[in-house]
Amino acid sequence: MKFEMNNSLDILIAEDSRTQAEQLSYLLEQHGYRVTVAANGKLALLAAQAKKPTLIISDIVMPEMNGYELCKAIKSDEKLKDIPVILVTTLSDSHDVIRGLECGADNFIRKPYDERYLLSRIDYLLMNLDMRKDLRMRVGVEINLGGQKYFINSERQQILDLLISTYEEAVHINSELKQREAELEYSNQVLNGFGHIVAGLNHAITEREVAEAALERALELPGIQAGWISLWEEESGFRLVAARNMPPALLREGAMDGLCDCRRRFLAGELDHVTNIMECERLKTAKGDTSGLRYHASVPLWTGNRGMGVMNLVGAEQGLFDEVELKMLYVVGNQVAVALERARLHEHLETLVEERTAKLEAEIVERKRIEKEQARLVAIIEATPDFVATGDLDGHALYMNQAGLRMLGYEPGQDVSELRVGGGQPDWALKLALETSIPHAIEHGTWSGESAFLRPDGKEIPVLQVVIAHKRPDESVEYLSTIAHDITQRKENEVRIARLNRIYSLLSGINTTIVRVREEDELFREACRIAVEYGKFTFAWIGKFDADSQQVTPVAQAGRDDGYLAKINLTSRENTAGNCPLIANALTEAKPVICNDIASDERMAAWRSEALSRGYHSVVVLPLILGGKPVGVFVLYAPESGVFDDEEIRLLVEMSLDMNYALENFRLEVRHKQAEDELRKLSQAVEQTPSSIVITDLDANLVYVNDAFVKATGYSRAEAIGQNPRILHSDKNPRAAYDDMWTHLTRGEMWKGELINRRKDGSEYVESIMISPVRDSNGHVTHYLGIKEDITERKLAESKLSEQVEELRRWHEATLGREMRTLELKREVNELLGQAGQPPRYSSTEPN
Repeated sequence: MKFEMNNSLDILIAEDSRTQAEQLSYLLEQHGYRVTVAANGKLALLAAQAKKPTLIISDIVMPEMNGYELCKAIKSDEKLKDIPVILVTTLSDSHDVIRGLECGADNFIRKPYDERYLLSRIDYLLMNLDMRKDLRMRVGVEINLGGQKYFINSERQQILDLLISTYEEAVHINSELKQREAELEYSNQVLNGFGHIVAGLNHAITEREVAEAALERALELPGIQAGWISLWEEESGFRLVAARNMPPALLREGAMDGLCDCRRRFLAGELDHVTNIMECERLKTAKGDTSGLRYHASVPLWTGNRGMGVMNLVGAEQGLFDEVELKMLYVVGNQVAVALERARLHEHLETLVEERTAKLEAEIVERKRIEKEQARLVAIIEATPDFVATGDLDGHALYMNQAGLRMLGYEPGQDVSELRVGGGQPDWALKLALETSIPHAIEHGTWSGESAFLRPDGKEIPVLQVVIAHKRPDESVEYLSTIAHDITQRKENEVRIARLNRIYSLLSGINTTIVRVREEDELFREACRIAVEYGKFTFAWIGKFDADSQQVTPVAQAGRDDGYLAKINLTSRENTAGNCPLIANALTEAKPVICNDIASDERMAAWRSEALSRGYHSVVVLPLILGGKPVGVFVLYAPESGVFDDEEIRLLVEMSLDMNYALENFRLEVRHKQAEDELRKLSQAVEQTPSSIVITDLDANLVYVNDAFVKATGYSRAEAIGQNPRILHSDKNPRAAYDDMWTHLTRGEMWKGELINRRKDGSEYVESIMISPVRDSNGHVTHYLGIKEDITERKLAESKLSEQVEELRRWHEATLGREMRTLELKREVNELLGQAGQPPRYSSTEPN
């Protein structure tokens, strides 16, 4: 089903090796992907521009355009930049990771790649493709590596994907290293076992003692379950002379009689080398309990040109010994044969003197052959990259291979007789050697564990060491040998991985806190606590920055302070007495400031003794940014120096960005709450206003009405919402009134007027109406807002008042006419009296 889903996904392969391209293409097509192959980066870019693929897998080294250049071109193209790019590389240098980040690669796959791992990374990138579109946050970082500057500007998720893939490859490499160490330990066990076999043979005197000692020591070899030695005697055939851990089925009478495959090969002269018998004929056909044993290695016992018999060593797994071990077993077989021959000579010394003398020349030839084999072993030891050396009990070095000389800082060909055991070790390792490892090896034969060498330049090299005591027949120690493997890189990786795990824990803890908390102060307190508890920092504190006063006020802290902050002038002003330059620089430049060694950094000279006395050896100041401006600092003090490398700083910067994001969310939540409060107040005001409030969409359908509308019209909200306001029309309004209203509204203008409307019960009322367009943030009209007031009673009052005014006017006019006529009569009387020569009766002509 999954393969069918992959049929819609196109993968573009950029690979100049035709063989590798076809192999990868076949793998992807078998899993349902559509595949396009380009022979170089330039052709791949053209193919991607012609048809956009879902994912690109590119080799690094190619003609025309290499993998980094192709990736950079893809990420620079607006149409192609969202395509995930996987680079296939040896990943042998830290610059590979930096160049991958610089060009914007999404993932690394190390050559030779594991097919299942490659498919899992493709599935991961494709499943997270949509999520990464929503998480487009780029982080700009300038990195100085190896004297060269790189500027990385990639998405956070992309950086995390690339770092995770790099980390996984590092884990694979570390697993391979551990496997090599296990193989070395296994080889050491084998060599030690062979040494015990040879040492055991030196003590044996009789033929039976030789055979039993050989088997007893052989069982110390890894994986050996049982063994037996059969000697060939021409008169009586094969004779079983010794056996160890034989299963019950082979202990039955007659079980070891007769010929078997290995005995037949011996007699036929075909068993001239050690052979793995994949399924023992005798164990297969035996009746009874075989203890689950099936396989064994047949070791021919040859002395000179004469075969003495066969030593069979039974193992639990198929392919018991590899080629090197088979050759060494052959040498051991020769030693056993020589020891058997020596035992026979000892038992029959007088009768065999003449025969032994005759064969002395052949024995010398055999010894030379053995010496050649030993010379080959020495060549192997000289070629190994591990430290191999021997020394006497007085502390004088007897032998040291070239790798050992280089590891101790000496020139090739150095006279090892001038060197003393312990002279190249630090005090603690020398004490371990004298008190533990050497005494343990002398008592038990070997010791293994971690130790260290000390070079002349003072550099300490951690090693995984094996000490072997080589004993004489009387059990006294003749000399000591040691094998040591340099584990410097492993130790550095362990420390670095542990440190990065702490930072990942810190980042995870703070992100979890960001999701959980809702207050700035709580976030700050938890961040400091997590930094000390999970990040293992000695001291962590957060301070808020006041741009007006240029001062920083600590608001949260965790870990060991002991009054340290109280002694510092926490200001962003540079060259101010008592200030900390690191904090000032972080605030003025708005970027992280690192001090990886407080003991030597001049910027911390004023506070060096105070810091070191509290266990601070390195510090990083991370600015907290809001709106592009610093609002505080997050300061972390580490108990060791040199801890803040590029990868750790990237994670800490990501942590500070997450905190910036959280602070911005806190601010937005406050604003959102304020807006909600304002909206709630507005809603309450709208609901409580005596005026009817209505909102319609652009088609004049009601989308909101308040309680005043419900009371005024008699329509419930459920009845009104979705209806057109024409449900209130009374057919008593002129058409011109509606035309005028829509003319204003379509022009985006407000309209005022009065309309006679009808309630749900059919009663009519007069409304004063104001309708206004509602616009969005872009100025587009989205709704209409209407505010209406029932003015029916006011209209009736106005009408009644008008009637009363008219009646008053008529009464006034009537009264004023009578007064005017009275005045006219008084004037006429005064005129008549005047004509008669009499004084006027009325003193004034004004109306009374």
